[in-house]
Amino acid sequence: MNMDGGHHGHHGGASVLDEGAEYIVAEFQVSGAGEFMEVEAELPDPPPPPPRAERTRRFHLSLSGMQWVINGMAWDMRNPLKEHVRVEGGTVEVWEITNDVRSMPHSMHLHGFPMWVLQRQNSPPQVADMAVDKSGRLPTDLGLKDAVLVWPGETVKVAVQFDGIGEKQLFPFHRHNLEHEDQVMMINVAVY
Repeated sequence: MNMDGGHHGHHGGASVLDEGAEYIVAEFQVSGAGEFMEVEAELPDPPPPPPRAERTRRFHLSLSGMQWVINGMAWDMRNPLKEHVRVEGGTVEVWEITNDVRSMPHSMHLHGFPMWVLQRQNSPPQVADMAVDKSGRLPTDLGLKDAVLVWPGETVKVAVQFDGIGEKQLFPFHRHNLEHEDQVMMINVAVY
């Protein structure tokens, strides 16, 4: 695979392309025959959410001044190892993530641990109309989630199982949008 940024002499090394200009991002070269693998007709069912939670936490997503924050907290570049939230390893928690009414959708991501969406509340009509169960969940909410989208005014309840940690580690919880991560909409979750 060639990932040289597409500089094959097409544009004379210019850093600005004309509107609609061809730009080679990657070039794949296949050599030899591949191995045939049978694909299952159906995917297996996702694992069910953990049966119970030891604790419920509430997170509020909002704009404070010109900064997006989580529970009024923001990432501090001067103290990158700050513990904003402390979780006991081996436990299950329910997180209620609420987005401000006067906001924008936020795709929230927790490093290291998948989430199960348990419920959506106060979803906007265009989202609520797509619900597949009485919990207000969407088709995209079923199964393990790496990130969950929280609409303005909405509360999404997720279960998180904090397993597999031998010693204290920090895991960022942040908006999955580079501009908002850069604008410090991120906190550290310390798992012990």
